[in-house]
Order: sequence, then C-alpha cells, then structure tokens
Amino acid sequence: MLLVALLGSALWGASGASCAAGTELSTSSSGPSSTTSSDTSSSTGASTSGSGGATGSTSGSGDASSSSAGSGGASTSSSAGAGGIGGATSSSSASGGTGGATMDAGPDSGPDAGDGGTPVGVLVMLAGSATTVLAGEYHPGAGWMTTTLADATTDGPAIALTSSTSAIGLIRSTMGGQLRSTDWAPPGSWLPFTALGAAVTAHDTPAIVASGTSAAAAFHGDDFKHYFALHQATWAPVAEPIGGSAAQSFGPTPAAITALGADVVVAYTGMNGDLYDQTRTGGAWLTAHGHGLGNVLTVTPAIIAPTAGPDLMILFRRSTDARIVYTTRTGTTWTAPAPIDVTALTNDPVSLVALPGGRAVTAYKGQDGKLYASRFDPAATPVWSTPAAVFTPNVAIPSTPALAPGLAGADAELVYIDGAGGAAKHTTLTGTTWSPPIVIGGTGLAHAAVSGLAM
Repeated sequence: MLLVALLGSALWGASGASCAAGTELSTSSSGPSSTTSSDTSSSTGASTSGSGGATGSTSGSGDASSSSAGSGGASTSSSAGAGGIGGATSSSSASGGTGGATMDAGPDSGPDAGDGGTPVGVLVMLAGSATTVLAGEYHPGAGWMTTTLADATTDGPAIALTSSTSAIGLIRSTMGGQLRSTDWAPPGSWLPFTALGAAVTAHDTPAIVASGTSAAAAFHGDDFKHYFALHQATWAPVAEPIGGSAAQSFGPTPAAITALGADVVVAYTGMNGDLYDQTRTGGAWLTAHGHGLGNVLTVTPAIIAPTAGPDLMILFRRSTDARIVYTTRTGTTWTAPAPIDVTALTNDPVSLVALPGGRAVTAYKGQDGKLYASRFDPAATPVWSTPAAVFTPNVAIPSTPALAPGLAGADAELVYIDGAGGAAKHTTLTGTTWSPPIVIGGTGLAHAAVSGLAM
C-alpha cells in the first residue's frame, strides 16, 4: 500500500490538492493574497483577512456535533458488473461513449475476467459538491457500490485505507468550514460525517495518508498555518501545529502528506514560493527543510515514498513555465528538480501514486482542461514516459484527478470527475493501456479522492 521571506524571516507554507493558479503567474508572491491566473482557473492565494486558526476560527465554532451530517448516508446504490479491472467492459458500457486506449473488450480481457485466479483488492472513494458527498467502494468483479452522505464540500476530499476493511475520509464541510471525518467498513457502511473537534476548521483541501493502521492528516487552518491530526481509535491529536507551536509552519496553500516508515513527511509551498518538506518522527516535528529553489511554486506539490530507490519523490508545478517537475531524496540529499517532460504543462496541482518496483504514475489536468498521465520507471530511458491523453477522444475535467495503486494485477487506478456532467468515473491502467471509463455515479460533482489496497 501504500513552505518566503516575511520581515526577513523564513516562513513555511503548505501544499495540497486545491485548484491551482493559471499559467504565467507573477513571481512576486510576498504573502497569501489572491493571485490571478492568465486563464479562468481559480487562484490558490487567499485573502489575508482570513482570521482565526484551525482551532480558533469563529466559523463553525459551537456546532461541531450538530450538523446535518448526523443523518448519515441518504441513499445507497450499486453498479455491480459495471466493468472489471483492466477494462472487461466494452466501451459502450462506459456510459458516455468515451473510449480508452485500444484494448480487447472480449470475455478474456482484464485480470478479473474469471479465467484465472481470484481478483482481490478494494478501492474507496469520496467525491463532493456544494450540495452532497458521494462515497463509494469498489471490488474487482463486483463493481462500485455508492452511498450519498449528508454533507457538502466545495474543496477536494481526502481518504485513506488503513486496512482492507477500514478507511478514514476527510472533508472541509460547507458548514462553517469544519474539518469532518467519516469511517468506512464494508460492505457499503459509511458513518455520518462528524467534526474532529469544536471549532476545528480548515481553509481548503485536507490531505491524509495511511500510516500502518493509523491515518495521518495535514490541513490548512484559516490562519494559513499547517496542522496535523492522527486517527487511531479516535482522532488525537486533532490540530497539532506542524513545526510546533513556537515555530509553526504556514503558507498560502495546503500541504501534501506521505508516510515514510513510522514517520510522516509533509511537503508545501512557502510564502516565498519555495518548496519545503518537514518530517514528524517520534511524535515531534523536525525543522522544515527549504529547497532553495526561489519563487517557483504557487500550488500544492505532491509527495510519495517510492517502494524502491529514493526515499521520497515530490512533483510540483513550476510557476515560471507551468512545467511539472520532480525531485527525489535519498538519505538527506535532494536532486535538482527536472521536468518530467517539456510537454507536461498544467495550471493545477498534480496527482501522484507510488507503484511496486520504485515506479510511479502521475495524472493531471492539462492546460487545455483535459486529462493526462505519465508513467515513471527508474529502469526506463527516459524515466518518465511522454505525457499522453488518457482517452481518445480525451475528456475535460474540472479538477485534479485521483490515483491509487492498481488492483488485481493492474498498475494504477484513476478516479476523475467528468466535466460534461459532473459524474465520478473510474479507469484502470494496465501496462500502457487505460481501460474505458466506468461511471461510478453522481452529478454536479467537482472533486474526488481515492485510496486503494491490493491484496
């Protein structure tokens, strides 16, 4: 399974899965003020008038346990048989007619086609809009089962599987910006969203990662500071200052998070536009590490711990040229950032997942608003494949797609929101081929998150 100079002092910022600013952003970024993109994508900067921290914002205070989420899931549906991993369905079953790359849609296609071995693994998903949250679980050969939860979010959700039968999801609720969580246990059981604590609010998209059987989360407070939460049997701590209360890290956008053994590492954009990473080990935060890249970040980076080779990998959108670049750490040494490909351009944060053998996949919203992906293989030359459209014809998407490790012999799973109607859809990567998309469900959705576990 898998942070600026301010009054002469270095301050730390966050990174996450919020919408990115557009291309050719100004490189003069002295604080979390709004930044206007050169196109219609929304900015990641936020007004400095945002008052209150993660534990002290007046918004959402006093109603931590009295939201409408208490009514739980409103409805449940199943799309069993809606196609297996590897594209066992034909393109006509994709409910929309968008075709994937060329593949055999016959009865023997896909590793769960029933002609050898038992398909195993699970995916869980959250997708949100201003009016609802759609939760789903997927088992190869059985399709998607979805539940509508009584809450809403206009920011990206986050979810992490902590075992094959448990997962923790997070949203920034439209109810006062409260940070709320849900628990999943199969089949189709989702607890109502509940607040992590009274007046615990988030400014935008949270991030979460499984760390053993625990779930570690990072979130961006209304005071633009970064906070940490840990879920074991319960949430504790719920709003620990990242970096400690005396030197708390902060910045213009949320942080990304990954697990590295028993430690967790966050990566984020500093108020000076530099890249920062920071490690929590033994329950304490080490000093943030600035990469000294200059003012080159405006949106949240992505971070993973590869399964082999370097300890860490970070991808980020370089604001000076909109290229997606990557850097890796071995021991304490980071490599110089390099573009994954000169054609890999985006205005938004990217998604990144670690795969077996030190491989990885990234997926992103291109500058044309459509869905692209590239594969990393340390044994290949070049190590990153040329970014390519996931589908032919390709699809428009409103937000960063979500990635998870592949199930049942596949390489990766991808969940995205279709820009045409706002439905959540699922496609699988096997080798170099993406399967035709499966409709998970929903309409008018804006953001999605997914987590997977192969067994």
